[in-house]
Amino acid sequence: MIRFLILAACLSLAANWAMAQPQDTAQRANASLTIERSLSVAAERPMTFNPVSSRIGMGIMTQSGAAIIRITGDPGRVYRVTLPTRFVAGPGDLTVDTLTVISDNSGDITRTLTARTDSAGVDRLQITGLLSQNISTSLTNVSAAVPIGVYYE
Repeated sequence: MIRFLILAACLSLAANWAMAQPQDTAQRANASLTIERSLSVAAERPMTFNPVSSRIGMGIMTQSGAAIIRITGDPGRVYRVTLPTRFVAGPGDLTVDTLTVISDNSGDITRTLTARTDSAGVDRLQITGLLSQNISTSLTNVSAAVPIGVYYE
């Protein structure tokens, strides 16, 4: 009988020891990595201004020649443009406002400021604006670098 009790105790200990061993509960995880080509912005032409377009009261409004901006990034990606509502052109610290933005791929994006790169990852923006000046200011060699930001949506 004692042998039977010792044998039962050993079997019980062996069973408890086996249950206490760590179980293989590792779960498999899948991961993926997407590498995005960063957006690059290059000015191809600054915004320029012609002398007098129209007189308004004691001032003159002048439509700009388009600034040309080249955008490159991942093909077919949607991106957003950030622009100030007005900025300064020089010489003379003249204010440029009433901006219009035309994308080669997406058309007039003035309201949405959202466009898409083509299948090669390229887009081109044409940005124009109005320059307000008083009559005594001369418009000789006035140009502006357009402060623009671009990021993926």
